[in-house]
Order: sequence, then structure tokens, then C-alpha cells
Amino acid sequence: MFLVEKDRGVKIGKKENKMGLKLSGTAEVIFDDVRVPADHVIGEVGKGFGAGLGVHQPGWPVHGSVVCLGIAQAALDAAVEYTKERRQFGKRVCDQQGLAFLMADMQIRTAASRALVYETIASIEKGTNKDLTVRSSSASCPTIPCRPPWTRSSVWAGTAI
Repeated sequence: MFLVEKDRGVKIGKKENKMGLKLSGTAEVIFDDVRVPADHVIGEVGKGFGAGLGVHQPGWPVHGSVVCLGIAQAALDAAVEYTKERRQFGKRVCDQQGLAFLMADMQIRTAASRALVYETIASIEKGTNKDLTVRSSSASCPTIPCRPPWTRSSVWAGTAI
């Protein structure tokens, strides 16, 4: 891995149009006759791929949990806004009791995931990281976004299944 200034010949190429993770810009990086000074090399030469993936970082599995938490929160936010606008059976959808249960479940699961992710990150920062905490976060949080979109589709239908 290395650090090199843009004015040494680095160019940013075509930005990729992705289906998801749109806040994380992805583009090709073009190195046009770039020379990297020895003092710009980070770590061992030839070992940058693993370092770039964070293989040697204790919290690298948490990244996926953070992404899943963001997806779950976005699904919850969208569902809440929609239920405030949509009317069914003469009243707002958010005032339907059965739907309120689904919305509460979405909120509980998202909040629980957030607490687990924050606890995991705090333990990594303090150096008290236990593998169990990281593994719990990595195992639990990716399941959270699956439920809110399913629940959200019930919200869009205006009924509680």
C-alpha cells in the first residue's frame, strides 16, 4: 500500500454506476507513469492487498454491520414517512394498530443492531475487544436489513400481514 499525491500523475477515471452503496464513490484510479517514493510506502511491499482489506485490523468485520445498519435505518425512515402520508380505511396508515406493531418491531430491531455495533466499536477502540462481540455484531446485524424491507413492503401495501 502507498500514498501518492495526485500531481505525480494520478488520475481518476470513470465513476462506476452502482446498484447500492451509492454514498461510497467507486471509480477507477489511473497511474500514468507514477513514481512512488520509498517514504510513501505503507507497510511491506507486496502485502498491500491484505492491508487494504483491513485483514490485520481487529474491527474489519464491523464494516458490514455498519452498512447493514444504515440500510435498516433508511428502510425504517422511509416507512415512517410513508405511513404518515398514506391514508387507508379513512385514516392515516400509521394510525392502524396492526401496522404500528410492525413499525415498532422495525424500530426495536434497528435500535438493537445500533447498540451492538456501537458496543463493538467501543470495545475495539478501548482495546478490550473480545472476538465474541465482533462476531455477534457480524452475525446479527446483516439479518436486520432483510426484515425491515419486508416489513416496509407491508407498510406500502397499507396492511399488516
